Amino acid sequence: MDPAVVRRTQENLGRVIRKPQLSDKYLNKPPFRFLHDIISEVRVYNKKQQQHSQIYRFKTKNNNLTRTEEESGQNSAL
Repeated sequence: MDPAVVRRTQENLGRVIRKPQLSDKYLNKPPFRFLHDIISEVRVYNKKQQQHSQIYRFKTKNNNLTRTEEESGQNSAL
């Protein structure tokens, strides 16, 4: 990923969240838990959806991320 995009993401998203740390490593290839933690910080999930341990199957993870992408309007402005 372009380092300028990573830096811009860190600056913009860093204003909204404090955890997880927005490291270059995770922004370049984010694991599911990292994405889940960011999404949990910036939007409201129900109790079950907030517990990453409840989302253990690939299909459930994929559905969750797809729904989040659709709800966000695929905003790539960050």
